[in-house]
Amino acid sequence: MCGTPLTVLCRTVVLMVISGTCALLPSSVLAQVPVLPFGLGPDGGENSRAPFRLILRGVLNPTSPNPERMALVPLTVGTYREVYQFEVRTAAIPDYPQESPRQVLRNLTKYVVQMHLAGTKELLSKVGQAYPGTPITVEGLFTPRSRQFVILSVDVFSLDGHP
Repeated sequence: MCGTPLTVLCRTVVLMVISGTCALLPSSVLAQVPVLPFGLGPDGGENSRAPFRLILRGVLNPTSPNPERMALVPLTVGTYREVYQFEVRTAAIPDYPQESPRQVLRNLTKYVVQMHLAGTKELLSKVGQAYPGTPITVEGLFTPRSRQFVILSVDVFSLDGHP
């Protein structure tokens, strides 16, 4: 008789943890659970409002397409609203290595303009004034729901390989 209520309680707690309803857990326990930038739901978490660090390396306004590219991302820079093509050759999500940057880029394909770049005037100018075919690395915070990419750093390389 005593074993029955304990078994029911254990099953209830296990079901709550599995289903994600952790409302009864203390906040110190919840603080140790990592929050992923995108969920495992059917939409891949593209409606997430939580920004995450994203690093994109590629070529801005490529003169000839590269068959090995990950994605061709149309983007706008700041308030200028001119659309640039960014050929992404490599991408990384440093804080969540288990997540796929390819999936993040794939979720953007249904939009005409897939990213909106924001940041300081200096950083946006580096992107906006880059010549076609310029290799570029952009690091920033990406928010899937708004598709806003707040630039934290930009490395633009000249044709001779020097920044």
